[in-house]
Amino acid sequence: MTETTKKTYHLPKKLTEVFAEWCRPGRDYSSKLAGAMLAWMALEPAAREKIVGLAYSDNIKKATTEAKEVLTDSVVEAATIQEFGSLKEAAREAQAILEVVKREAKEVSGVQKKRK
Repeated sequence: MTETTKKTYHLPKKLTEVFAEWCRPGRDYSSKLAGAMLAWMALEPAAREKIVGLAYSDNIKKATTEAKEVLTDSVVEAATIQEFGSLKEAAREAQAILEVVKREAKEVSGVQKKRK
């Protein structure tokens, strides 16, 4: 089993109350918080900043909805950037192939002109 440690954090009261209710019937939230920490570290800094502000809201239900939007936007943005990178690489490869085809077409054209 993984080595564990006990830490104390100061968290917004409203958030912890809603979280405790959401986690029922279990009382040990350690695994849920560990998962949340890992997800947190995977986020882009801009998304983390937005979510920090939401954590201190008095309306946790609304804040949760807004946090889901931030997370969705972050994931979509990351996927778009990744896809764009793939498309960019494919475009470079296509351009290289086109250059080879053009060069070969010129060579063939030059040979045909010499034959005439």
